[in-house]
Amino acid sequence: MRLIAIISIIVLTLLSSCNIGSKKITVVSFNISSINNGDTINSWENRTHFIKDFLKKGKFDIISFQEVLNPQLEFLTNTLHGYSVVSAGRKDGMDNGEHCSIFFKTSKFDLLAKSYFWLSGNPEDPGSIDWGAHLPRMVTWVKLQNMRTGHIFFVFNTHLSHNEYAQNKSILLLLSKIKSIADNVPVIITGDFNMVPDSQPYKLLTGNWHNYFSFSDAYKISNFPVTNEDNTFNNFNKEEGYKRIDYIFVNGYLDVLNFKTYKITDGKVFISDHYPVMTELKFNIDRIERNGENRPLPRFAPKPVFETNNIVFEDSLIVPLRSDLLDASIYYTLDGSMPDTTSALYSSPLIIKETTTITAITVAQDFLSSPPAQRTFIKGEINSAKLVSIRPQPAGKYSSKNCNWLFDGKILSEQIQNTECVNILSKDVEFTFKLNKTQEVHEVFVSILEDHEICIYPPKKISVAISMNGKNFRGYTSVINKAPFARREGRVHTVVRIKISGKARYIRLKLENPGNCPTEYSSSKEPTRIVIDETGVL
Repeated sequence: MRLIAIISIIVLTLLSSCNIGSKKITVVSFNISSINNGDTINSWENRTHFIKDFLKKGKFDIISFQEVLNPQLEFLTNTLHGYSVVSAGRKDGMDNGEHCSIFFKTSKFDLLAKSYFWLSGNPEDPGSIDWGAHLPRMVTWVKLQNMRTGHIFFVFNTHLSHNEYAQNKSILLLLSKIKSIADNVPVIITGDFNMVPDSQPYKLLTGNWHNYFSFSDAYKISNFPVTNEDNTFNNFNKEEGYKRIDYIFVNGYLDVLNFKTYKITDGKVFISDHYPVMTELKFNIDRIERNGENRPLPRFAPKPVFETNNIVFEDSLIVPLRSDLLDASIYYTLDGSMPDTTSALYSSPLIIKETTTITAITVAQDFLSSPPAQRTFIKGEINSAKLVSIRPQPAGKYSSKNCNWLFDGKILSEQIQNTECVNILSKDVEFTFKLNKTQEVHEVFVSILEDHEICIYPPKKISVAISMNGKNFRGYTSVINKAPFARREGRVHTVVRIKISGKARYIRLKLENPGNCPTEYSSSKEPTRIVIDETGVL
């Protein structure tokens, strides 16, 4: 019995350690110094071994870089295996100019959203310069979710001007943007701010403002006191005096466990003209103390999962639901309205006998209610049909060579496979299919996928026409989506139903691409995709 007790204590200790570890994240801010032929002994080529060794040994969770040029971005990408990167040049929002790059571990975090803005009076204008700055200054941000704990948080990375007036204006804009993009969730700010701790811009960022929640300097609130690490800017000179201008700031949702400045040099060659700084953070899962108030940390429960891919049925359909959380409850509605805790409580698979839209949420202790999961199930005959043409031809990624699955009454699975959907990149799409016989058509439906993380958006307009001979199409009926870029979390299937009346053997669908991705999720120059995984007639 004593042996069993000892083993139990060891197991519980290990589980507790794993749980605590999963709540910790290590974050680095590092100005790597752009490639400059005048650096001589501290040239980029002479410093890369320091940088590679630092990154590989550190195994940091999130790394924010400043002054990254394209060759350096390629080097970092090749060095940091197992990381994803969000990055754009400050001059055009694409490849031109220095980048403020954010790398994060793909094994630990899901990317929920990403974007950029410029520190100017026109923040959505790539390359814009304002307030006396000599060069464009920008912010890269990401919205991440910890896969193990469910915590959702933001990282903002920037490199401010040397001009104090521009710094003040930039910080006010940064705070305003954070409030609109990431209000009331954990936020980490990293960067080379070109300001010292007793400056007005620093006080502006860390002040307790009425309109904006304050941020704390991780260096100052670390659980372990930081000593002899005031200097982050060395100017490639070991004797350079005090100048701390590289920072990591956090809001009240995060505890700072540790902070470190890595002064890496062999006495002649330096890792950069800035030393990298690192902080170890822990999510405060019980409460947040902010402006004198205690608030719960907003962790969202995962959406319920529909355990069937069938969306068309002839008589009845059994629809099982599940939650990936233990001791969670699922509430649902059958009319497309938003459920809450007063709605029907799920206890066993639902049996539907009419066309029905099921909307469900997960509710669990210590979590906020999940975003809704919604699926429309259509009662009708699954029509045998044959694809006649698609214009333009589908993109290779996510698309299949034949499209027989378009008419099987099933949507694609959560894991996109190359045999399950039609993917059209940046263009309108038109496809024509032939029914197995001439019949009276009352309705055409099409299942559309949305996944904003990989730039899949719904079309802004869907039009349908019918024909007896495949040549003379008539009766175009359209459904217009007035908000194709409305925010949707995760992967969403939407069934669009279009009423049309007449006899037909051929159906033609036209879907209009909504345009480039909005800056809220990605670079404004990145094209969107339309992905279709099922269609049919009733």
